[in-house]
Amino acid sequence: LTLILNQGINLISLPLIPSNNSINYIFGPVLNNVNGVYYYDSSSVSWKVYHPNAYAINTLNNLQPRTGYFVIMNNDAAVTINGDINYANGSLPGRNYASGWNLIGLNNLTSRTVQQEMENNLFNSFWKLNSTNEYEQMTDLNTQLEINKGYWIYIP
Repeated sequence: LTLILNQGINLISLPLIPSNNSINYIFGPVLNNVNGVYYYDSSSVSWKVYHPNAYAINTLNNLQPRTGYFVIMNNDAAVTINGDINYANGSLPGRNYASGWNLIGLNNLTSRTVQQEMENNLFNSFWKLNSTNEYEQMTDLNTQLEINKGYWIYIP
């Protein structure tokens, strides 16, 4: 799987369980182009961060499937991610929602709709970062979600 990263802000997710989920491993070939990786931990209501030059304390070191991450790039780049859709026992990675804002992503190599991805989970709003780096609310439950993209959702 190739993950295309544009210069500036990218809201991404991993649709696979990576064979090695270390940020240093995943972004290794392009790490010099990574300005930072950010994850909003809804359960602790705090941001986790990774900076390759370590000018700040890194509180994020690994990426998980079905989770959204902001990746800030100095230049365009692409990384190849190897992994599987399911764990060895055939189960899918779990996802825990907390009340409030959650960053999520697909666990699939094909597009799904908002309704398919959210199944029976209640949510108030679903947002994406569009191609001009503006937030766009997705109000149609039949909107197709993109693999490799992250999304903000609000859980009441």
